[in-house]
Amino acid sequence: MKSFFHIEPLKSMKDWFENLASHITKAESIRIIVPATLEGILSTVPLEAAFLDTKKSFSRRFVPSKVHQSPDEHRIKVPNFKGLSIVLDVESEHIRVENIEFDDTLVYLQPLEIEVEFKRSEKHRISSLDVVFLASLLASLIAPNGKKTRAIRPMSGLGLWSRSVMDNTIDPMYTLVRNHLQEEGSLRVVPLPEVHHPVLEMIPELSPRMLKRLSERWEHMNYEERCESLSEFALVGIGNEQISTARFEELIWHRVLIGESEIDAASSIFKLKRSWPSDQKSATLLASKYADELLSSNKLPNL
Repeated sequence: MKSFFHIEPLKSMKDWFENLASHITKAESIRIIVPATLEGILSTVPLEAAFLDTKKSFSRRFVPSKVHQSPDEHRIKVPNFKGLSIVLDVESEHIRVENIEFDDTLVYLQPLEIEVEFKRSEKHRISSLDVVFLASLLASLIAPNGKKTRAIRPMSGLGLWSRSVMDNTIDPMYTLVRNHLQEEGSLRVVPLPEVHHPVLEMIPELSPRMLKRLSERWEHMNYEERCESLSEFALVGIGNEQISTARFEELIWHRVLIGESEIDAASSIFKLKRSWPSDQKSATLLASKYADELLSSNKLPNL
């Protein structure tokens, strides 16, 4: 695996995260506390994979998501535990890295604010590192050569994809993480016609029939023909108020494929979120089931 700290905005955080990973590995027993959401599953599984790779004793506890909590409850409650509790608060607002709370009994992870500078430009943008990516980052430090850790690694950027920031503008951290994983060979990035079973409902107004015809001709086209044909196909959806330009462009040109799956990651995430139960008990049971399946199969649940 190529270190995530090769990503420019993360270089200054290397010592801090190595210190945190070392702190976690010294714990004799660990309990992970995480909301029963899809993002919760994606954040707990990388750490669990790393702990299995290193034969570290741990347990998992799903707690109600914020939709099932009182509006005045801003933090996840942490019951007493003789060991280290790792709280993966995937639903909280972002904080600065120096404000992450951790001691001998608690590590409380929240999304982190991060400043991204653009090459050959004085411009910079405030982005964030979600808890799914933070958990994957820590897992890569805890078990850098772990078999399960490496198998789960391609999903490191899926939390960034799910965050609402991309409903408004391009998220530079998502792009950087996706490109990093592509360059190291952890995943493939392909245009829409190369996905066998995409979900088109994410892109309003596009024609399934036209996509099928385009996909059938795709392998016989040269680069210029592909660019022109795909641009013409997507033209009808440009500017639709139901989807941001950032998401639209990603779903047309940069579909993420993991392993041998014929459905892209964005389609899987869309289907899983659409089918997620609304009641607390069902959500908790399903989260536990999906986490176990993902940990054993290294694949997103297929609906």
